[in-house]
This record gives sequence, C-alpha cells and structure tokens, in this order.
Amino acid sequence: MDLTALMNDDLAVPQAWGLAIQNHPAQVPAIKFKSRFTGTACLALFDRGSLPTHLKETRLGPLRTHPPALDWLQRNDVLLV
Repeated sequence: MDLTALMNDDLAVPQAWGLAIQNHPAQVPAIKFKSRFTGTACLALFDRGSLPTHLKETRLGPLRTHPPALDWLQRNDVLLV
C-alpha cells in the first residue's frame, strides 16, 4: 500500500484499508499513520491481545485544569478529535 491509498479523497478507500487492517489475521495491536488533516503521526490502538494489560488510564478531571497535560499536547502537536 502506498500513501495515496490512505490520503484518497474518497473516504471509502482509507476506511476499507482501516477495516482490512483491523480484521487482518495478524491481529496487530496498533497502527501508526499520517493524518490526512495535519500530516502528523497518529496512533490507533486496538483492544486485542495483551495490549490492554499494558495500558493504564487515570481520570484526572477536565483537561483544562491540567496545564502540564495541555503543554504536552501543544508541544507534541496533538489534536483531540
């Protein structure tokens, strides 16, 4: 696959690739891809295999009340969608 398949204006093409990756027998736990909007790296995590045992979430409250988190997001050009 080349980048044009994922950046195609017809969303059916990248969506089909995404579904094919999710349903692939290799059961990859995650994929890193380039955002069609910003050109930056994105990470998609799939709830499979041992991946969930390696992840931990902690509720901190509203994001706007945590300046270090906001600074990290801005410094790393993270967009929440």
